[in-house]
Amino acid sequence: MSLGSNYEIICKREFIEAMRKRLEAEKPGMGENVDNEAVASNLGALGEALFIILTSHAKVFSESSPDDSFWKWISDVNKWLTEMRKWQKGVADIFTAWNPVTAEGIALKTAFMNLSNPGDPPASGPDKITGKIK
Repeated sequence: MSLGSNYEIICKREFIEAMRKRLEAEKPGMGENVDNEAVASNLGALGEALFIILTSHAKVFSESSPDDSFWKWISDVNKWLTEMRKWQKGVADIFTAWNPVTAEGIALKTAFMNLSNPGDPPASGPDKITGKIK
């Protein structure tokens, strides 16, 4: 779930509902006090502060240990890209060395040689990422 585009969408609402729950647990009926505009405004200010802290100051990190499956996938994709590049280069070398004699062969080689070559894959994938909470 996203925090939304402003503090009122999630943060203010969660502060109000958390306080409502706490007050109701203390004394049934007290939870409706959070519907008072002055109380809701104060809880909204807390929600706004939390929203600013999360979206302006907090950073998230992903490193190998807690996200093993993701990083294994990144490693597997890098290996696959390297093998795919070897295969691609091998096929290109075969077509380059081939000297067809039939019209169909010449057309096939011409079509193949006119394909764009994406070149080598990027060096290697990341080993960590950072992000921002939104």
